[in-house]
Amino acid sequence: MSLVNTKEYIYVTLNFENFKHQEISPQEDLLLTMFNTAVSNLILFKNQSRDMLSMAKKFQDGARLFETDSEILQAKLCIILKDVSKADEEVIVKEFRSKISQLVSEEGKDNFISRMYKGRIDIVSWPKFDDAGWSKTLSNISKKLVRQEAIHEDANNFLQNIKIIMAKLKICDWTSLEKTFIQIRVATLTRLLPTAVSYGLEQEDPIIEHLVNRDSGEPIDDQIVILSDILSGYEGSTKILPDSEIQLYDEHESFERLSKDLRKYFEYIVQSRKESSNDKEWFANFDKFFKYIIERRTSRVQNWYMQNTAKFPQDNSDVVNGKYAMEQELSKLTLLWTLCGLICHQCGLKCVKNRDHQEDHDCLTDHK
Repeated sequence: MSLVNTKEYIYVTLNFENFKHQEISPQEDLLLTMFNTAVSNLILFKNQSRDMLSMAKKFQDGARLFETDSEILQAKLCIILKDVSKADEEVIVKEFRSKISQLVSEEGKDNFISRMYKGRIDIVSWPKFDDAGWSKTLSNISKKLVRQEAIHEDANNFLQNIKIIMAKLKICDWTSLEKTFIQIRVATLTRLLPTAVSYGLEQEDPIIEHLVNRDSGEPIDDQIVILSDILSGYEGSTKILPDSEIQLYDEHESFERLSKDLRKYFEYIVQSRKESSNDKEWFANFDKFFKYIIERRTSRVQNWYMQNTAKFPQDNSDVVNGKYAMEQELSKLTLLWTLCGLICHQCGLKCVKNRDHQEDHDCLTDHK
């Protein structure tokens, strides 16, 4: 393996040439071919013997095993005919093209060129090293590589893809690579979902991990909001706490205890309930404040899930089921933070417990 780092890309070259000098079984040779196809976007296959039949058989065997992945298999295959003289170039290339056309005709839609390379194939005659055309051919290959689109978003994505592909080949799992990627991504999001809903984070303890786009590494926006933007009649430039600093769910805590810090924050920053001359207006602002907090969390979690599944088919069953699980959790959160609003059993103020509480209505003040 060798790497070339440019301003735009990291080019990774994998050289399997040395394997030819080792004793490997036909099965191992096939696995190498399939691995190469799955991780690459340009494959240079040196056909020294010019034995089209044996070469095609190896590729065709791989095509029968691998399910077609529209997004995963993006490689272009360049068959290199080594040490071809200028005089023989046209005849040899024409012969190879004829054999490939014959193979495609015999195999029909299941031919390896269509299934593994989406029809992207070139036959390149490579001159001898002392030929003036040697360097020109190398330059042409370089141009082909530059024209190919990157198939791995970043180094982390490339590493993850390689690990998954190697694991699938190890256990002879020939199912769709794309399907496996989707299952792993959705399983990861589902595992992180409770923390995302509760804290607006991917991990809260022992190290804080923010919600991120797991392909680009970019954090999910946690915008700063001014209180006056959401509360009518409030003047000032006070900023609301960031979403990632507010805990909104704990299965072991009552709503009264869970909402205590936000109640205190609201009364300290906006208006103390005791100092309010109009409890109906105070409650309306308090309710609006809570609703905004929940809507912001809901929006961020939905955006997090959407960004991390955007590259997959949206009608995929795993994506759909994961989205349904997310919406269920967010609905539970919304219901939990819906205020009661009925009259306190000890005074005339409105109850600030959640809507489905079982105890007496309570304004959670000293009732004086």
